[in-house]
Amino acid sequence: MHITDVVVIGYRALSSFVSPLNAHLSVIVGNNEAGKSTLLEAINLALTGNIQGRNFRSELHPYHFNYEMVVGYFHKIRSGQTCSPPTILIEAYFHDDATPELSNLKGTNNSLSRNCPGLCLSVEPIREI
Repeated sequence: MHITDVVVIGYRALSSFVSPLNAHLSVIVGNNEAGKSTLLEAINLALTGNIQGRNFRSELHPYHFNYEMVVGYFHKIRSGQTCSPPTILIEAYFHDDATPELSNLKGTNNSLSRNCPGLCLSVEPIREI
């Protein structure tokens, strides 16, 4: 089993990141503060639900949200526009090797609408009914 694709939206330095990963080796290259470590942290977060060894629910902090998205949200609110608050979406797609362990993780309910196994971590405010 290997991760074939990663989607990260609204998490720290990554406002929108979608990339395939190689089955054997993927090299992540970029300038300082470009989001290389953030990408690895996001993948780990989607797979384990933990950040720095602690449960993400108890560690959720405003700095986890992409700064530009937060600033844009408050700018729109101040100007009288109606908009949705920032959210975080992290998806890890797995190679579909038809193993029974992955069959329960298979479906099309993902941002790329792919029928494959995967995991998703989504952080969004509770919406009023």
